Amino acid sequence: MKGSPPWTRTFSSLRIVPYRTFYIGQGISLIGTWARTAAMGWLAFQLTHSRFWLGVVFTLNTLPPLFLSAYAGSLADRLPRLRIFKATTWFALVSSLLVAGLDFAGLLNFTLLAVFSTLWGLALAFEMPARQSLMIELVGSGELVNALSLNSAMLNFARVAGPFLGAFLMAKAGTSWCFLLDAVSFLAVAYALSRIKLPDRKSVV
Repeated sequence: MKGSPPWTRTFSSLRIVPYRTFYIGQGISLIGTWARTAAMGWLAFQLTHSRFWLGVVFTLNTLPPLFLSAYAGSLADRLPRLRIFKATTWFALVSSLLVAGLDFAGLLNFTLLAVFSTLWGLALAFEMPARQSLMIELVGSGELVNALSLNSAMLNFARVAGPFLGAFLMAKAGTSWCFLLDAVSFLAVAYALSRIKLPDRKSVV
């Protein structure tokens, strides 16, 4: 891409339509996820008024990726990554929708919040290696460095925008809307994944 304007080189991997579709959907979903994370912490503290139990909720959320990452990575090498990503996306979407419904109904207690925190962590444990491997299939080796750079920028933006949006929703409408936002935001990545077509890979169990 010699001779191209600098801004086109900066966003060169976005010229690949499947990756661009994935990038936009994933970006929207990550903002919802960080809004949910902010609401989860706030609600855990409101329910228990304890910093210890607040820490427990976040620990339960991080344990599945910590202990299952090796197995999840090997699974992403053996099974179609797109299928794994779709499954974890819908699993997380339904989980967030259930939590939103429970919160709206006033039935969400600390135990249920801890259970769903673990389930979200479980989805993330299998989603992460599938997402990272899928990126290679979407852009190829030539644009991989650029795609990884843009992905890092997206993650950093979502880490700022998500909690900001979550705090706004909590202040104006309550935590329930943060969980609902997360569920709705997963529809963006689910739609993006439905538009992506990759060659079938042989599954080995």
